[in-house]
Amino acid sequence: MPIASNSPVRLTHLSQATRAEIEVLRLAAGILDLQRTASPSIRELASVQALMHAAEAVFDELGFGDEPDRALSS
Repeated sequence: MPIASNSPVRLTHLSQATRAEIEVLRLAAGILDLQRTASPSIRELASVQALMHAAEAVFDELGFGDEPDRALSS
């Protein structure tokens, strides 16, 4: 099943795992954008908070989090 994307960049030369990782990062980035774009009442919802924590975990797990030293040592 191809990964849906609104990016004009063609990713067909990448492996399926790499394309999936890119799509997960895009989704996580979209969720984290809620911190800047959503109203405080939306950001404070438990479901939105859970999504934001999950998105942060994605970036941490893939080595793109706030702790660059950890990414370099893995």
